[in-house]
Amino acid sequence: MGVLIALVITLAIIAFIADALVEGFANGKNINKWAIIGYKVIVCVILFGVLILLGKCGCSSGYEYTPSGETTLEHYEPR
Repeated sequence: MGVLIALVITLAIIAFIADALVEGFANGKNINKWAIIGYKVIVCVILFGVLILLGKCGCSSGYEYTPSGETTLEHYEPR
């Protein structure tokens, strides 16, 4: 249940950001309503994809590695 709530909140935030980006870009321009909706969907998909790729990236794992290849948690734990 918690994962579903987190997913809904994440998608709502992504939709809000995509709406703000597209509306800011289209402000004052004569762009078709359906084109704006399509742009919003495209931006939502791109932002969601970037979020998924950040989760797969090793740099966002939260573990720092020492020169020997151990994580800092393994390096500093008492023996």
